[in-house]
Amino acid sequence: MRWVTLAAASLLFAATSGIARAADIPVKPARSAVLAVPTPWSGFYVGGNIGYGWINDDSGALDTFSPSFRNAVTNNSVTLNHRLRPEGVVGGGQIGYNWSATPNWIVGVEADFQGSDLRGFSTVNQPGTPGVATPALNTASQKLSWFGTVRGRVGYAGLPSTNTLLYVTGGLAFGRVETSAGLTAVPSTSGIFFGADRETRTGFAVGAGAEHAFSEKWRAKLEYLYMDLRSTSVRSLDPVQFPGSFLDYGFDNRYHILRAGVNYAL
Repeated sequence: MRWVTLAAASLLFAATSGIARAADIPVKPARSAVLAVPTPWSGFYVGGNIGYGWINDDSGALDTFSPSFRNAVTNNSVTLNHRLRPEGVVGGGQIGYNWSATPNWIVGVEADFQGSDLRGFSTVNQPGTPGVATPALNTASQKLSWFGTVRGRVGYAGLPSTNTLLYVTGGLAFGRVETSAGLTAVPSTSGIFFGADRETRTGFAVGAGAEHAFSEKWRAKLEYLYMDLRSTSVRSLDPVQFPGSFLDYGFDNRYHILRAGVNYAL
């Protein structure tokens, strides 16, 4: 029986030695199902976006015409409002930098540049008054060719889902605005007026958005901006048939922009 005892003792020693060695092996913790927050949010980032822009108001209107023109083609009772309602797709890129002011509050600055297909066109038939005013066809167009902004951002990342940053933003806006307006009397020998303007306008942009981190590098965002590039005007002239006469058309350049985008942390 002695050899049985020795064998049993040997097996017990081997088993206890194996258990001891197993206890010394580090166990890799299970990976959390919840994405760790990029801590901090601070640092440079770049990204792209695409969205849609529009103007709610009736943008174009005939607001002034020369006294010498009052009874030639139009009359004092006529008010022309063009329902332009420009709208279209916008898209571009952005670059920015964030600072972690506190564990939950983020401040930063962002610049973006956008291409734009935001445009509108309107035609208004102006009835004539026998013996007083000649019928006419009025046209107006408005386009935003491109725009950009340089804005500050203040955000809060202390929600239960701390991977999400809610923020407000505001700053400088600039863009290329193209407008035109014209009037063609019927018959056209009674006057053909036309004017156009292209200029880079400056103003401001304010808005809000939400940005969500899917990894330490990749983030997606949804953002709304209100951009005001101030009013513009176009003077329509017919120097051949009505030298010295004019019609002034006013345009509002107040845009609503809704866009989605992605950012990559550098």
